[in-house]
Amino acid sequence: MTRLPKYRRPTHPGEFLYLDWIEPMGLSVSKAAERLGISRPRLSEIVNGRRGISPDTAARLSKFLGTSADVWMGLQSDYDLWGALYGPDATDVTAIEPAERSAG
Repeated sequence: MTRLPKYRRPTHPGEFLYLDWIEPMGLSVSKAAERLGISRPRLSEIVNGRRGISPDTAARLSKFLGTSADVWMGLQSDYDLWGALYGPDATDVTAIEPAERSAG
């Protein structure tokens, strides 16, 4: 289980993708998108943090980069969960009463 930071949003997985993979490989976003079999606008939105990593994209990144799709989905999940818990539009869960389990 990953511990989420409370005071800053986790890094968007697209930023990791660009800074740790695409740029060091000497690829443009267009060339990386072509190699992944997705559109340039789709990849551009991901690396600019305007779109998340879908299961399809995670599978493509896994094959292309030799990583696990779980890594990409985990990064996206952490990013999304932080937004739900701590972001400006966080869901207010304070009024929710915990359920009681019945014995039996």
